[in-house]
Amino acid sequence: MFSNFGSWLWYQTYPHTLTGWPICYVAAIPFFGWTIAGDLVYTGVLFGLHAWLSRTVASRKRVNRRCLKRVALSGSSGKDSAWSLHLLKQNPESKLSHS
Repeated sequence: MFSNFGSWLWYQTYPHTLTGWPICYVAAIPFFGWTIAGDLVYTGVLFGLHAWLSRTVASRKRVNRRCLKRVALSGSSGKDSAWSLHLLKQNPESKLSHS
């Protein structure tokens, strides 16, 4: 959208009037299919790469739940407390400590 406006503004291909501006946008419609195709391909590649890396690299860095004997509950109501409560539900023999 911005590149079409720039083409209309800088190049002499289309008249610099209120009728020339929409003509520039209408002329770009056949190329819009390639824009959508490129977006779909790159989205698939990026999400696929993220999923693959999440399964391979991140799985080696995960903490073993059996090693967690204490669960620290923070004073805030943020994601740390929610994560601590989630771990406590999964491992009831954990000890609670307040910080």
